[in-house]
Amino acid sequence: MASTSLLRSQGKAAASWYNDHMSFQAYIDNIYAKTGKKPEDFLKDAKANGMVGPDIKVMEIVKWLKSEYGLGHGHAMAIVLTFRNAGAIPSPKKK
Repeated sequence: MASTSLLRSQGKAAASWYNDHMSFQAYIDNIYAKTGKKPEDFLKDAKANGMVGPDIKVMEIVKWLKSEYGLGHGHAMAIVLTFRNAGAIPSPKKK
């Protein structure tokens, strides 16, 4: 992990990128430690259980991840983001 002094020397932009990047990766790492599953494993399971597609609501997926795998809300949302990034669920519509 990068030291605070290194982050300070690189400026706020570098620190912000590092914190954002590592925070998401930390979620994924913690999920793997808890479940032994990677995001692609969750996606495979979601497809097998009909939990992806254009008509599935995010909160349906979150509820399924919580009940099926014991994930907390934040960890479930991290997995939802990986589904969205893989194109398995649509991005929210802009109003």
